[in-house]
Formats: sequence, structure tokens, C-alpha cells
Amino acid sequence: MSELLRQIADFKTEYEREALRLAQELRGQEMPVLTEALFAEFEKNGNRLRYEAAYFGRRKFLSVFGLVSVMKHREEDLRKLEEVLLEICGEECWALPAHVDRHKNSDWRITIDLFASETAQTLAQLVTLLKGSLSEHVTEIVEREVRARVLAPFMASQAPYSGWERSGNNWNAVCCGNIGSAALFLLNEGAERRALVERIAHALTCFYLKGFGEDGACEEGLGYWAYGFTYYTLFARQLREAYPDMNILSGKKLETIACFQQKCYFSGGRTVNFSDSSCFEPYFMGLTCSLANEFDSVCFPATAFARRLGQDSCWRWVGIYWDWYWTGRFLETVRETPKTLADCSDEIFPDVQWAVFRGAKGSAVAVKGGHNEESHNHNDVGSFFYLADGEAFLDDLGCGEYTKDYFSDKRYTVFCNRGASHNIPLIDGCDQCPGREYRAESFDVPEKGTAVIRFEAAYGQPYLRRLERRLHLEKATGELAVTDVAEADRAVEFKENLVTRLPVTVEDGQIVIHGRKHFARIVLRGVCGEIEQQEVCHVNHQGEPEQVHVLQWKVEPQQIRAGQGYAYVSEFTVSLDTISDIAP
Repeated sequence: MSELLRQIADFKTEYEREALRLAQELRGQEMPVLTEALFAEFEKNGNRLRYEAAYFGRRKFLSVFGLVSVMKHREEDLRKLEEVLLEICGEECWALPAHVDRHKNSDWRITIDLFASETAQTLAQLVTLLKGSLSEHVTEIVEREVRARVLAPFMASQAPYSGWERSGNNWNAVCCGNIGSAALFLLNEGAERRALVERIAHALTCFYLKGFGEDGACEEGLGYWAYGFTYYTLFARQLREAYPDMNILSGKKLETIACFQQKCYFSGGRTVNFSDSSCFEPYFMGLTCSLANEFDSVCFPATAFARRLGQDSCWRWVGIYWDWYWTGRFLETVRETPKTLADCSDEIFPDVQWAVFRGAKGSAVAVKGGHNEESHNHNDVGSFFYLADGEAFLDDLGCGEYTKDYFSDKRYTVFCNRGASHNIPLIDGCDQCPGREYRAESFDVPEKGTAVIRFEAAYGQPYLRRLERRLHLEKATGELAVTDVAEADRAVEFKENLVTRLPVTVEDGQIVIHGRKHFARIVLRGVCGEIEQQEVCHVNHQGEPEQVHVLQWKVEPQQIRAGQGYAYVSEFTVSLDTISDIAP
């Protein structure tokens, strides 16, 4: 057995051990209670966390006792699972308050969102896997509720049921994948089931997959890729098994999408996290094993970065079950040594306009062009982040706390979504603007380790004639060089803006960012003003405050010719000193 296979086997063993431990821990506990007061909090003040903590706490019971029941078929687990199933079936609404409009929709209790569809799929699969082990009474109630809350309203609707049925993002894959899976578990073979799965397959292949370019990249980021593609793959596998003539899990584009994950990992487990993504995104071992069974080119990140049981705060059944089931299937069926990641390759994604360059000392830079109407958008055209050995010296904050304002017209008042929270220039005190027209006019990789972006359109200012950024990562040293060139009709305030979570000092006009393994030294070139430091409080996705250091300096204008406007040239380099090399 290869070292990687041994590590995957150890992962599965530990996964099973943790499932049994959690079942024992939860056995004597009461499930959290969903109350009207908790539900109404989002409507009153936009807070999602307290209701969702209780809601997902209940899904923890469902997934844990579901998994150990399937694993062991122990009587005490099965009886506890029956109690949990009845509790879930008794919930007033399976959708989350953020996805329900009680004022405008009198039938709000029957709303199919991400989590209602996930609940339906979970219940449908559990009663199928445990057929004969669960009581007929419980099975009947479960099947009735899944049909009434999800399958029947979806089948009764004209396409699209909701905007997600024709979207190109994870909502399509999650909702459609779950509905299709639940239907294949619970509906009898016949014209009705065939029509439903054909509708689902159409939505997934004609809309969800169109959200990917030929480069296979997910503009929402790695976490949302894993979320959506898990449910796409779930349904595609079931569909192929039930209807061999309907195979939607094949082809070059599907293989390219399947390989997106492996292109997004850096040393230390850090991942590409543009937009609302996490900077440390543990990968789904089960999904990776499933895709490796389909496509020879799929590679495994280090198993240390695989998601463990309990790392999904939403306790989604499909990912939890697959991390056990498909990992086991892979170990049983694998015939060749699985592939691991190479650390040093560069990656170019022309459709989403991303580039990832890697160099010495575990250094890496990820840079993007794109536009400002991307799914889960931040106003970040032209931005980049810079890493060394898994530490972000120049950062992308990723996702903030999801509140009502976060998904409203106030979205760009939230710090992490604004241009000012990204490593991009600020022009005349202006952030970038939201909207598809605010974009990169061009994104080129003229040579290895170099990206050139033209992006004045992202600012929406008619006086800004040109803004071009050139980044180059020197592979042999890990040094990053950034040059920004701008032209404007009039003299404006041009400020460079850099962001880090790490401690910062300014020494002799140089910025020093202090990591655990390295110092990053930023040296400014040209005519620059004094370096300004600010501390800003960023509330992360878990609702926890983080202190962020924002570094700014002005770049002086140079008059081109009388009456011909002004030019701005800003250059800075980021170099690394390894602490062990300079310590006394």
C-alpha cells in the first residue's frame, strides 16, 4: 500500500472513531429547539447566527446518528435516529429565515432553498439505506414530509421553480442535485420520475455547468466549488445508475472542473479565497475519492488538509456520508497509486481571469481580473494576495459574517466586500464600483510568473484614462514586484492600499510584516508620501472580530505635458527573510 493510501485508510479509521464518539456524546443530550423568537431575529435585526446555530445543531444529531446507524446498525443508534427523524419532520419550515419571505408569501413554510432540499435528500437517503431497520411508522412520515415539502411543489411548478433553477452557481447544483437525488430514492420508476430527472439534468447541464468556463474555475471560490460540485456529482452518479443512457459525469470539461480543487492549494493548507471564500478550505475526502474514480488526472492534496468530521458547521449529510462511504469505496477499488499535488506549478485561469504563481520559500501570489458582478462578489478587480509557507503577508479577507445587510443594497458598506479591504489602488478617495461593467479590460500572462491587468473601468471614473498593474513573482527567490501605472485627465489622489492580518512595523520608509517563519519586507520605489497605518475591525464568517492592518501611501502625480493630463507610477517589491536565517 502506498503512503497516500495508508493515510487515506487512517483518515477513514479516525473518521469512524470520531462518529462513534460523537454519537456517545450526543446520546444523552436534547436537540436544540427552534422557536418563533429565533426565527424572527433575522426579520427584526438581520442576525442569522442564533437561529442557524440551533438549526444546524439539529442537523448534527441527524447526520451523526444517521452515519453510525448506517455504519453499525446498532439498535440504540437506530432508535435514537428515529426520534431525530420525527423531530426534523415536525419542524415548521425546513428553509432558513434568510431565504423565506413571510410577509409576501403565505405559503412560506413550503420554501425550497439550499437547506430544505438538503433536509429532503438526507431523509430520503436515510430511509432508503436503512429500509427494514427503521419502523414503518417513521418511514411513512419521512416519505410523506419529503414529498409534501419538496418533491410535490417542485414537480407542480413550471420551470424555473425559482431563480436558482436557471442559475450558474452553487444554488442550482445544491437544490437541483438534492431534489433529483431524493426523487430517485423515493419515486417509483415511471414517466413522472423520468420527467423530473430530465428537468433536473437540463438545469444542471444547461445552466450550472455554463457557470464554468473551459478553464474549469469556479468564480465563487473553492468552498463553493466543493459545495455545488458535491451535489452535482451525487445526482450524476445516481442518475447514471438508474438511467445508463443519461451520463452527465463525463467529458473534458467535467474533468477540468473536477481538477479545479487541486490547483487552488498552497503550502500550509492555504487556499485561493477570492470573493466569499475561506482562506483555509479543507477538502472533502469523499468527493475527491469519487472524482479520482472517474478521472485519472484528479490529484489529492495532503491528507492533513482533508475535512474531518465536525468541521462542517452546517453538518451537511451528503458530505459527511460521502467522506465515509466514498473513501471506503475508493480504498476497495483503487488499482493504481493515486496522484498527489506538485507544489511548484503555476496555474492560469483565463475565463475567470486568475493567475497563481509559486516560488521559493513556499511563496505564492494569486491575482485576479474579472468584474464586479461575480457571484458572491467583492469589489476586487486587479487585487492579489501574497503568501509564504501558508502565511498571508498581503491578504484577502474572504467571507464576512452573513447578515441581512450582507445580501442587500448595503453589501458594499461591509468592509470585506469593499475595494478598500483589498490590495488595490484607491483613486481620488473612490472605491471600485459594483456591477458587471466595472471590470478588467484585459488580463494577460506574457511570461512565467508575470500577470498584466488593465482595469481602469473598475473605478467608473471618466477622468481615469488608464490603470495598469504588472506583477511578477521571481520563482527562485519568492520576491514579488508590483508596478502600477495610471493616467488621468486631471491631478487626483492616487493611494496604494495593502491589507494584512499579521503584525506590521514601518522602519526607515519600509514596511515589515512579521510572520512566524518569515519577515516580508516591502520597499517602495519612486516619489511616495508617508506610509499611513490603520487598524480596521473585520467580522469574519463565524461572527468573530479580527483586527486588520491597512497600509496606504500616496503616489505623486507627474504632469505628462501641459494640458495632456497626469501620470502616476508606483513600484514596490515584497521580499522574504526567513527568521531562522537571520536569528542570532
